[in-house]
Amino acid sequence: MVFAGTEIVLTEGNTPLARPVPIASSTTPRTAGLHAGAIWTSDDFDEPLSEDFWAGTA
Repeated sequence: MVFAGTEIVLTEGNTPLARPVPIASSTTPRTAGLHAGAIWTSDDFDEPLSEDFWAGTA
């Protein structure tokens, strides 16, 4: 609806809260590898988390 030009206003009761609008597309292309080495991921990144973690004791 927003793309068709229809204005949408989100409200709580009769109070306007927000007006969603389309996001402008980026004109700059993304560059693969631009920040190579800037982020580190541990070897166990995708391992299940322990029960202690979920219990809040880890």
